[in-house]
Formats: sequence, structure tokens, C-alpha cells
Amino acid sequence: ATRTGYADGTARVTVVAGQTVRATITLRRANNAPTVTLRTSRATLPFTGGSATLSLSARDADGDRLTATLTGPGGVVPLTAGTTAGTWRATVRLDGNSGVVGREEVYLATVSDRRDTTTAAVTITVEGVKVPEDVGGGKYPDDGPPVPSM
Repeated sequence: ATRTGYADGTARVTVVAGQTVRATITLRRANNAPTVTLRTSRATLPFTGGSATLSLSARDADGDRLTATLTGPGGVVPLTAGTTAGTWRATVRLDGNSGVVGREEVYLATVSDRRDTTTAAVTITVEGVKVPEDVGGGKYPDDGPPVPSM
């Protein structure tokens, strides 16, 4: 038999004449995996030292409670709950002068409804390394730290 919202299943029961049969039937609701969207405020940074805000939103068609994690090159990234259910935010700093020009940093969001897990990724490209003229008041004054007064 099929019941809307439940997975199909079959059970075989043999009844011998004159016997009473007790059966427990457990219906398990079919599950829809959560849907996930991960966005970044900046897909490209001109040099290291800037920051980007990541926005994560997730929905579950079944109304199941969701849990979310975000990981990046440095490990787990702390998430702040958004103002509506199923939304989170994180600010990531792209620190370090690795000397790698054009490097990509990948962030992976994982959302679970305790039965299924869904992931989404976003990539932020750091075009170059920080050079002295780019630090505070240079070409990109909003991205670099302030230059100390001398």
C-alpha cells in the first residue's frame, strides 16, 4: 500500500488458522534532504588582509530542525545565527602573506536534518600579496590596516 509522504514497503505475514496475530507496523516518513545556498560578499580580493562575509541559508521541505557547520582553509569557521530560521553569517579574514599570487580559498557549508546532509561551497580568490603602497590609504584603503603615524 502507498501512503502519501511515506516510503513504500512490503511485509509478509503468515496466519495459521485459529491463531491470533499481533503485528506492529512502523511507517517511516520519506525524507527530503535540506537545500543549501552559500554566498560571499566578495568573490575576489585584490590582496591578502581583506575580509568577506559569507551568508548561509538552508531550508528543509519536511520542516526538520537543521544544524550547520562551515569550514575553510583554517578549519571550522564560527557561524552567527541570522535573524530568520535557517540563516547564518560568518566573516572571514584572508590573512597571511603567503606569497601565493592568485590563490583560492574554498569554504564548505554542511547542513544536516539528522537524516540527510547537503553541502555547498564558495571560492574566494586572492589576487595578490600585500605590498607597501596598498597598506592603509593606498590603492585599496578599505582593505588594509591603518599605517601607524610616525
